Amino acid sequence: MVMLFFVSVSLLPFTINDANAASYDIKDIGSCQSISGTWDSTTSTCTISDLTLGSGDLLFVDNSAFPSLSLVITSSLENNGGAIKNSGGIMIGNSAVLDNNGSVVNYCTGQCAGGIIQNEGTITNYKAGTIKNNATVNNQGSVNNSGEIAINNGTLVNAGKFINNPGGGVDNHGTVHNTQLSAIINNGGTIVNYATLVSDGGATITNSGIFKSMCGATFENNGDLFGNPVNSTSCVKSQGSTVPEFPLSVPVLLIAIFSSIMLHKIKTRA
Repeated sequence: MVMLFFVSVSLLPFTINDANAASYDIKDIGSCQSISGTWDSTTSTCTISDLTLGSGDLLFVDNSAFPSLSLVITSSLENNGGAIKNSGGIMIGNSAVLDNNGSVVNYCTGQCAGGIIQNEGTITNYKAGTIKNNATVNNQGSVNNSGEIAINNGTLVNAGKFINNPGGGVDNHGTVHNTQLSAIINNGGTIVNYATLVSDGGATITNSGIFKSMCGATFENNGDLFGNPVNSTSCVKSQGSTVPEFPLSVPVLLIAIFSSIMLHKIKTRA
Protein backbone atom coordinates (compact mmCIF):
# COMPACT_ATOMS: atom_id res chain seq x y z
CA MET A 1 0.00 0.00 0.00
CA VAL A 2 1.37 3.38 -0.96
CA MET A 3 1.39 5.94 1.84
CA LEU A 4 0.15 9.32 0.64
CA PHE A 5 1.21 12.27 2.78
CA PHE A 6 -1.10 15.27 2.77
CA VAL A 7 0.77 18.56 2.34
CA SER A 8 -1.16 21.62 3.47
CA VAL A 9 -0.23 24.61 1.34
CA SER A 10 -1.96 27.68 -0.03
CA LEU A 11 -1.93 27.88 -3.83
CA LEU A 12 -3.53 30.09 -6.42
CA PRO A 13 -6.12 28.33 -8.58
CA PHE A 14 -4.81 27.00 -11.89
CA THR A 15 -6.97 26.38 -14.94
CA ILE A 16 -5.92 24.66 -18.14
CA ASN A 17 -6.97 26.62 -21.21
CA ASP A 18 -9.58 24.51 -22.99
CA ALA A 19 -9.30 26.44 -26.29
CA ASN A 20 -6.79 23.86 -27.52
CA ALA A 21 -6.44 20.29 -26.31
CA ALA A 22 -3.36 19.88 -24.15
CA SER A 23 -1.51 16.94 -22.62
CA TYR A 24 0.02 17.08 -19.14
CA ASP A 25 2.31 14.27 -18.00
CA ILE A 26 2.89 14.77 -14.26
CA LYS A 27 5.95 12.72 -13.33
CA ASP A 28 8.61 14.95 -11.71
CA ILE A 29 9.37 18.40 -10.33
CA GLY A 30 9.42 20.08 -13.74
CA SER A 31 6.06 18.73 -14.89
CA CYS A 32 4.57 19.51 -11.47
CA GLN A 33 5.70 23.13 -11.64
CA SER A 34 4.32 23.38 -15.19
CA ILE A 35 0.80 23.26 -13.69
CA SER A 36 1.76 25.63 -10.85
CA GLY A 37 2.13 22.75 -8.40
CA THR A 38 4.40 22.43 -5.37
CA TRP A 39 6.78 19.48 -5.44
CA ASP A 40 7.78 17.55 -2.29
CA SER A 41 10.89 15.54 -3.15
CA THR A 42 10.67 13.52 0.09
CA THR A 43 7.31 11.97 -0.77
CA SER A 44 7.33 12.50 -4.59
CA THR A 45 4.14 14.50 -4.17
CA CYS A 46 2.79 17.24 -6.42
CA THR A 47 0.22 19.41 -4.63
CA ILE A 48 -2.15 21.77 -6.43
CA SER A 49 -5.28 23.67 -5.50
CA ASP A 50 -7.67 23.84 -8.47
CA LEU A 51 -7.31 22.29 -11.88
CA THR A 52 -9.75 22.17 -14.81
CA LEU A 53 -9.47 20.00 -17.92
CA GLY A 54 -11.23 21.08 -21.09
CA SER A 55 -12.52 18.95 -23.95
CA GLY A 56 -9.77 16.71 -25.34
CA ASP A 57 -7.26 17.57 -22.61
CA LEU A 58 -5.26 14.82 -20.95
CA LEU A 59 -3.91 14.69 -17.42
CA PHE A 60 -1.56 11.75 -16.80
CA VAL A 61 -0.30 11.05 -13.27
CA ASP A 62 2.72 9.04 -14.34
CA ASN A 63 4.73 7.01 -11.80
CA SER A 64 7.33 5.75 -14.31
CA ALA A 65 10.10 7.89 -12.76
CA PHE A 66 8.90 7.84 -9.13
CA PRO A 67 6.87 4.71 -8.22
CA SER A 68 5.27 6.42 -5.20
CA LEU A 69 4.39 9.63 -7.06
CA SER A 70 1.04 11.18 -6.16
CA LEU A 71 -1.02 14.22 -7.09
CA VAL A 72 -2.76 15.96 -4.18
CA ILE A 73 -5.85 18.10 -4.86
CA THR A 74 -6.67 20.53 -2.05
CA SER A 75 -9.75 22.17 -3.60
CA SER A 76 -11.16 20.83 -6.90
CA LEU A 77 -10.30 18.79 -9.98
CA GLU A 78 -12.82 19.36 -12.79
CA ASN A 79 -12.80 17.21 -15.91
CA ASN A 80 -15.00 18.78 -18.59
CA GLY A 81 -14.71 16.32 -21.46
CA GLY A 82 -11.05 15.48 -21.04
CA ALA A 83 -9.29 12.36 -19.77
CA ILE A 84 -7.50 11.52 -16.54
CA LYS A 85 -5.05 8.60 -16.47
CA ASN A 86 -3.49 7.55 -13.19
CA SER A 87 -0.72 5.04 -12.59
CA GLY A 88 0.54 6.77 -9.46
CA GLY A 89 -1.69 8.20 -6.76
CA ILE A 90 -4.44 10.82 -6.75
CA MET A 91 -5.36 12.22 -3.35
CA ILE A 92 -8.67 14.11 -3.14
CA GLY A 93 -8.14 15.96 0.12
CA ASN A 94 -10.67 16.54 2.87
CA SER A 95 -13.41 18.90 1.54
CA ALA A 96 -11.90 18.73 -1.98
CA VAL A 97 -13.91 17.50 -4.99
CA LEU A 98 -13.37 15.63 -8.25
CA ASP A 99 -16.08 16.43 -10.82
CA ASN A 100 -15.91 14.15 -13.85
CA ASN A 101 -17.63 14.81 -17.19
CA GLY A 102 -15.01 12.91 -19.14
CA SER A 103 -13.08 9.72 -18.47
CA VAL A 104 -10.94 8.51 -15.58
CA VAL A 105 -8.74 5.44 -16.01
CA ASN A 106 -6.97 4.14 -12.92
CA TYR A 107 -4.39 1.37 -13.23
CA CYS A 108 -1.08 0.19 -11.86
CA THR A 109 2.22 -0.43 -13.66
CA GLY A 110 5.44 -2.24 -12.89
CA GLN A 111 5.25 -3.77 -9.43
CA CYS A 112 1.91 -2.05 -8.84
CA ALA A 113 3.30 0.54 -6.44
CA GLY A 114 0.81 3.06 -7.83
CA GLY A 115 -2.68 3.07 -9.24
CA ILE A 116 -4.34 4.44 -6.13
CA ILE A 117 -7.12 7.00 -5.87
CA GLN A 118 -7.61 8.05 -2.25
CA ASN A 119 -10.83 9.99 -1.75
CA GLU A 120 -11.53 11.84 1.47
CA GLY A 121 -13.73 14.44 -0.20
CA THR A 122 -16.27 14.04 -3.00
CA ILE A 123 -16.08 12.33 -6.40
CA THR A 124 -19.00 13.11 -8.72
CA ASN A 125 -19.24 11.12 -11.95
CA TYR A 126 -21.84 12.71 -14.21
CA LYS A 127 -24.06 11.04 -16.84
CA ALA A 128 -21.47 11.43 -19.60
CA GLY A 129 -18.60 10.32 -17.37
CA THR A 130 -16.79 6.99 -17.17
CA ILE A 131 -14.44 5.68 -14.52
CA LYS A 132 -12.42 2.52 -15.17
CA ASN A 133 -10.53 1.08 -12.24
CA ASN A 134 -7.83 -1.57 -12.74
CA ALA A 135 -6.08 -0.92 -9.43
CA THR A 136 -7.33 0.54 -6.12
CA VAL A 137 -9.87 3.18 -5.12
CA ASN A 138 -10.14 3.91 -1.40
CA ASN A 139 -13.25 5.93 -0.62
CA GLN A 140 -13.53 7.53 2.80
CA GLY A 141 -15.64 10.40 1.56
CA SER A 142 -18.47 10.36 -0.96
CA VAL A 143 -18.78 8.93 -4.50
CA ASN A 144 -21.83 10.13 -6.44
CA ASN A 145 -22.31 8.30 -9.75
CA SER A 146 -24.74 9.00 -12.60
CA GLY A 147 -22.49 7.64 -15.36
CA GLU A 148 -20.59 4.37 -15.76
CA ILE A 149 -18.08 2.84 -13.36
CA ALA A 150 -16.22 -0.32 -14.36
CA ILE A 151 -14.08 -2.17 -11.83
CA ASN A 152 -11.85 -4.30 -14.04
CA ASN A 153 -9.81 -6.67 -11.85
CA GLY A 154 -9.35 -3.75 -9.48
CA THR A 155 -10.55 -3.04 -5.96
CA LEU A 156 -13.00 -0.51 -4.56
CA VAL A 157 -12.85 -0.18 -0.78
CA ASN A 158 -15.77 1.87 0.49
CA ALA A 159 -15.53 3.20 4.02
CA GLY A 160 -17.69 6.21 3.22
CA LYS A 161 -20.78 6.72 1.09
CA PHE A 162 -21.20 5.34 -2.43
CA ILE A 163 -24.31 6.53 -4.31
CA ASN A 164 -25.33 5.06 -7.67
CA ASN A 165 -28.12 7.25 -8.98
CA PRO A 166 -30.96 6.21 -11.35
CA GLY A 167 -29.40 5.78 -14.78
CA GLY A 168 -26.00 5.08 -13.29
CA GLY A 169 -24.24 1.77 -13.84
CA VAL A 170 -21.58 -0.16 -11.95
CA ASP A 171 -19.99 -3.31 -13.40
CA ASN A 172 -17.77 -5.19 -10.98
CA HIS A 173 -15.23 -7.66 -12.39
CA GLY A 174 -12.91 -7.22 -9.42
CA THR A 175 -13.58 -6.67 -5.70
CA VAL A 176 -15.94 -4.30 -3.93
CA HIS A 177 -15.58 -4.19 -0.14
CA ASN A 178 -18.17 -2.23 1.82
CA THR A 179 -16.36 -1.91 5.12
CA GLN A 180 -16.60 -0.26 8.55
CA LEU A 181 -19.72 0.63 10.51
CA SER A 182 -20.41 3.84 8.61
CA ALA A 183 -20.00 2.41 5.07
CA ILE A 184 -23.06 2.93 2.89
CA ILE A 185 -23.97 1.82 -0.63
CA ASN A 186 -27.17 3.43 -1.98
CA ASN A 187 -28.20 2.02 -5.35
CA GLY A 188 -30.94 3.57 -7.45
CA GLY A 189 -29.43 2.50 -10.77
CA THR A 190 -27.89 -0.80 -11.82
CA ILE A 191 -25.10 -2.74 -10.13
CA VAL A 192 -23.93 -5.99 -11.73
CA ASN A 193 -21.48 -8.16 -9.80
CA TYR A 194 -19.43 -10.63 -11.84
CA ALA A 195 -16.73 -11.26 -9.23
CA THR A 196 -16.71 -10.43 -5.49
CA LEU A 197 -18.79 -8.03 -3.43
CA VAL A 198 -18.56 -8.14 0.38
CA SER A 199 -20.45 -5.97 2.85
CA ASP A 200 -19.16 -6.17 6.43
CA GLY A 201 -21.16 -6.29 9.63
CA GLY A 202 -22.50 -2.86 10.47
CA ALA A 203 -22.27 -1.67 6.86
CA THR A 204 -25.43 -0.86 4.89
CA ILE A 205 -26.70 -1.52 1.37
CA THR A 206 -29.93 0.20 0.30
CA ASN A 207 -31.21 -0.98 -3.07
CA SER A 208 -34.08 0.79 -4.85
CA GLY A 209 -32.73 -0.13 -8.28
CA ILE A 210 -31.37 -3.29 -9.89
CA PHE A 211 -28.69 -5.31 -8.15
CA LYS A 212 -27.52 -8.51 -9.86
CA SER A 213 -24.93 -11.06 -8.79
CA MET A 214 -24.13 -13.20 -11.81
CA CYS A 215 -23.28 -16.90 -12.20
CA GLY A 216 -19.99 -17.72 -10.48
CA ALA A 217 -19.86 -14.42 -8.57
CA THR A 218 -19.64 -14.03 -4.79
CA PHE A 219 -22.01 -11.79 -2.86
CA GLU A 220 -21.49 -11.85 0.90
CA ASN A 221 -23.64 -9.61 3.05
CA ASN A 222 -22.91 -9.46 6.77
CA GLY A 223 -24.52 -6.07 7.28
CA ASP A 224 -27.93 -4.55 6.61
CA LEU A 225 -29.71 -4.85 3.27
CA PHE A 226 -32.77 -2.67 2.65
CA GLY A 227 -35.09 -2.38 -0.35
CA ASN A 228 -35.10 -4.66 -3.34
CA PRO A 229 -33.41 -8.04 -2.93
CA VAL A 230 -30.20 -8.90 -4.74
CA ASN A 231 -30.96 -11.02 -7.80
CA SER A 232 -28.48 -13.91 -7.77
CA THR A 233 -28.27 -15.68 -11.13
CA SER A 234 -27.68 -19.41 -10.83
CA CYS A 235 -25.43 -21.31 -13.19
CA VAL A 236 -27.73 -23.27 -15.51
CA LYS A 237 -26.34 -26.54 -16.80
CA SER A 238 -26.38 -27.13 -20.52
CA GLN A 239 -29.52 -28.89 -21.73
CA GLY A 240 -27.53 -30.80 -24.32
CA SER A 241 -27.77 -30.72 -28.08
CA THR A 242 -30.95 -29.40 -29.63
CA VAL A 243 -30.41 -31.56 -32.72
CA PRO A 244 -33.05 -34.37 -32.70
CA GLU A 245 -31.72 -37.87 -32.29
CA PHE A 246 -31.82 -40.03 -35.41
CA PRO A 247 -33.90 -43.16 -34.66
CA LEU A 248 -31.88 -46.37 -34.76
CA SER A 249 -34.74 -48.13 -36.61
CA VAL A 250 -34.33 -45.91 -39.69
CA PRO A 251 -30.82 -47.02 -40.72
CA VAL A 252 -31.75 -50.66 -39.95
CA LEU A 253 -34.78 -50.37 -42.24
CA LEU A 254 -32.71 -48.80 -45.03
CA ILE A 255 -30.14 -51.60 -44.81
CA ALA A 256 -32.93 -54.19 -45.04
CA ILE A 257 -34.45 -52.51 -48.11
CA PHE A 258 -31.06 -52.20 -49.81
CA SER A 259 -30.27 -55.86 -49.12
CA SER A 260 -33.65 -56.92 -50.54
CA ILE A 261 -33.06 -54.94 -53.76
CA MET A 262 -29.59 -56.41 -54.24
CA LEU A 263 -30.88 -59.94 -53.65
CA HIS A 264 -33.66 -59.41 -56.23
CA LYS A 265 -31.12 -58.21 -58.84
CA ILE A 266 -28.95 -61.27 -58.25
CA LYS A 267 -31.91 -63.65 -58.71
CA THR A 268 -33.01 -61.82 -61.87
CA ARG A 269 -29.56 -62.19 -63.46
CA ALA A 270 -29.51 -65.87 -62.55
